[in-house]
Amino acid sequence: MKSFAYAVAAVVALSAVPAAAAPILVNSNADGFVVKNDAAGNFTLSGGDNQTALAGSTIYADIATFTQTIFGTFGYSTVDGARYDTAGYIVKGNRVQLTNDGGQKSQNGGFSFLVNAGDEYGFYVDTTDNVYGRGNIAVMSNAFAAAVPEPATWAMMFLGFGMIGAAVRYRRRANIVFA
Repeated sequence: MKSFAYAVAAVVALSAVPAAAAPILVNSNADGFVVKNDAAGNFTLSGGDNQTALAGSTIYADIATFTQTIFGTFGYSTVDGARYDTAGYIVKGNRVQLTNDGGQKSQNGGFSFLVNAGDEYGFYVDTTDNVYGRGNIAVMSNAFAAAVPEPATWAMMFLGFGMIGAAVRYRRRANIVFA
């Protein structure tokens, strides 16, 4: 029975797919928050409104597990004006503003950017004053979606299932007693 347990443990260890880190929310002099929708990559990020009258930033970010193009659409809204609550995406520390400072309090559009494995990326809402209401960006995209296992991972899982089957078959043979 021990050999079967060891075989199962080995298969589990060898076939485990590393889990991607969950996206994190970072506030700098802000009390922003994120509301996740049912579909992966769909969320609303809200910037600060902590009444400090100081600039702040809210970032929702992750680390890319593989090279991919992040694309989608956004809807933006603010109470006090687009130049006071800017929003956009960030890749490896470089910010790209999606909102138009001189534009309406409600804006929308699309985006597309490339991330490589290991790149930090995400979305942000910056506020210049933290008063008069929050800036909000609703994102609908493939961002933060779960990775699909590579072919080598599938092969390792099938090999592991084969090892379990072989261990069970071997164990059955070892218990046969001839009279």
